[in-house]
Amino acid sequence: EDNSKQEGLLKDIARTLFTNEYIVKKFGNTLEVKEEKALNYEVEYILEGNGSDEENLKATISKLLGIREGMNLMYLFSDSVKKQEAEVLAISLVGFTGMYGLIKITQLLILAVWAFVESIMDIRSLLIGNSVKLMKSSGDWQVSLNGLISFSKDRSSKEILQTNSKDGLKYLDYLRLLILGEKREDKLYRIMDLIQENIRKSIDKEFYMENCLYSIEVEATYEMEQVFLTLPIMKEYVGRGQGYEFSIRKSYSYK
Repeated sequence: EDNSKQEGLLKDIARTLFTNEYIVKKFGNTLEVKEEKALNYEVEYILEGNGSDEENLKATISKLLGIREGMNLMYLFSDSVKKQEAEVLAISLVGFTGMYGLIKITQLLILAVWAFVESIMDIRSLLIGNSVKLMKSSGDWQVSLNGLISFSKDRSSKEILQTNSKDGLKYLDYLRLLILGEKREDKLYRIMDLIQENIRKSIDKEFYMENCLYSIEVEATYEMEQVFLTLPIMKEYVGRGQGYEFSIRKSYSYK
């Protein structure tokens, strides 16, 4: 029983991985738009299921921002130098109160804002084709504490390109992470949505997936000539045979 459970689990994992790779290989995304498709950002649709590219891209970026903010905040908590910088700034802002607790809360808020701003830079970098490490080091960090306020206007696309991490994850790699978290059934239905709409747009306006064959049952009857009993030596005992008749029934369906 334990072996059957393990085999079932391995099959589910394999099916999930194959489905996910099919998605990223066959469907377009914001950095690689496929031509003549119902939606430009197909992978984002499979993730979000909204009716427009804009809605799907916004929702996807929001999830990516959450991932990057969490990872960046983890890094900041591990970097004693940056934590000290945030503490010094907190003291300068609320130190006059003499309340240590308030200083620590302000420090945490500064770190959270810092991680958020760095995450925005990460998303901008991903959307122009760069790689971003899942867990950064000090050399990968882009935004200084002094640059928090002016980050949006001081960093050009050219500057962001220079911060590309060669051993990091690209936009499509981050999409793979998001796809892992989606229910397989949702992914399959959205894949069928895209297939249907793409066929309706480019081949047949009357095409609907619900009208396609999804189960079949076949019954066949066939005959085979006798071999052993037709030998001359056997005919003396059994006479002439009429052959063998076989029936077979097979069915197949998918969801």
